[in-house]
Amino acid sequence: MTKEEKDLLLIDLSARLPYGTFIREYHDNGKIKRKKHMLDANAYAWFKNGVKVKPYLRPMSSMTDEEKSMYIKLKAHAAPFSIVDWLNKNHFDHRTNLEGEHLIEIGLALKAPDGMYKS
Repeated sequence: MTKEEKDLLLIDLSARLPYGTFIREYHDNGKIKRKKHMLDANAYAWFKNGVKVKPYLRPMSSMTDEEKSMYIKLKAHAAPFSIVDWLNKNHFDHRTNLEGEHLIEIGLALKAPDGMYKS
């Protein structure tokens, strides 16, 4: 993972701390934690100390019609930070690198299985 990718993921994880985002841990010994964990301050600290962490996120294309309607309303009337908070709260993969690729596309996040985050 490059420094730019680590910084991008760290920024994203920080913004998701309050929202109960599921993560998967990867350890240096190759062991993958099979159990999903919630992102919390401990997981954030693990990431900062070298444990690889990937959040489970929903692609933007997975928005329901109701969510699309809410997103359009927010874009028209809300402050930008409110839109980002809403996207984080609903576990969408909205953050991109300089090339415009989303976290799932570049391998920094995992696609959340259907139903992982029940509305």
